[in-house]
Amino acid sequence: MSVTWTGRYTVRRSWKWSDAQLSNSRPAARGRQCPSRSAAFFGTTEWQPARCRACCRALRNCSPKRLADHMADLRSEGVLMPGAVAALRAVHAHIGLVPTVLTGNLKPNATLKLEALELDEFVDVEIGGYASDSDNRPALVAIAQKRATAKHGAAFHRSNTVIIGDSLEDVRTGLEGGASCSSPLHPAQLQRRRSSGQEPMSCSMG
Repeated sequence: MSVTWTGRYTVRRSWKWSDAQLSNSRPAARGRQCPSRSAAFFGTTEWQPARCRACCRALRNCSPKRLADHMADLRSEGVLMPGAVAALRAVHAHIGLVPTVLTGNLKPNATLKLEALELDEFVDVEIGGYASDSDNRPALVAIAQKRATAKHGAAFHRSNTVIIGDSLEDVRTGLEGGASCSSPLHPAQLQRRRSSGQEPMSCSMG
C-alpha cells in the first residue's frame, strides 16, 4: 500500500519557502538563466548544470535532518484523509496482506512523516521502495517486491501487488512498474464532486 506526502511540502517546511519562492526556483526560459532564488544556492545567475546537480545532492543529503527539526509542525499541520487510519489498520490486521510504502520521498523523510502522523505501526517500511533507491518511480515497484519476497519467502508480482494512490503518477507507477493500481479521488477532486452533487468514486486498473 502506498502512503505518500508530496515533496513540495518537504521543501516548504524544511526551508520555509513559499509557493511563489518554490516556483521561482525553477529554471527560467528553458534553463538559459538561473532565477534569483536558485542563485542564492549556486552563487551565480548563469545556469550551470554541474553546479545544479551538486546543489541537488546537497539538498537531498541534508533534507532528512532539516525535516526532523520540524516534527512538531508535521504533527500539527499534517492532514489525514477520512478513513485513512481505518483502512491502514484493516490491511495491517488482514492475514496474507503485506502493507508497505512506495513513494518518491527519501526513506528517512517518508519514515519521519509516517511517525509524525502515527501511521508507521501499520506499514513495514523496511520492504518499501523510495527515492533513495531510484529516481525512476516505476522501478520502485520491483525493488519493493524483491524486498518483500526476501522477507516473506513468497513471490510478489503484478497479480498480487496493489498500489493505492491518489494521482496519475501513482497509476503510471503501478502500470509500468508491475502492479495493479487502485486510485481513490484526491481530496480536492472529492470536494469538487461533492460540491456539484456527484457521488464519490474511485478507479481500479490492473
